[in-house]
Amino acid sequence: MSNRFRLTPLQVRMSENDIEKSCVDLLHLYRYFPVRQHVGRFRTPDDRWVTIGKPGDPDWIAVKSPSFFLEVKRPGEVATDLQLRRHAELRLYGFDILVVESAEQLRDWLEEWERAP
Repeated sequence: MSNRFRLTPLQVRMSENDIEKSCVDLLHLYRYFPVRQHVGRFRTPDDRWVTIGKPGDPDWIAVKSPSFFLEVKRPGEVATDLQLRRHAELRLYGFDILVVESAEQLRDWLEEWERAP
């Protein structure tokens, strides 16, 4: 039996919140006004339940002419069926929807988006 010391690489797993913060910072650098879309059921201080937003709405709206919707996912995750249906509905109104797993992916897309006429 060998008692050799072995190093293993550190596995850094970014959370969706980490990716979201990086994406919002990047949107600011590109002079977009990011607007958070809050969706879900919430309990009020007086113990009532309220529903906010429409289920499946993307996480963010990146406002600048033209604007687009941004959905942030953890690496390897995909949009739910409900989100995909809502994205399709928003596309009917002419909006672009972008689903990203990293700020780098958003940056690459923005570079292309900004060059488009």
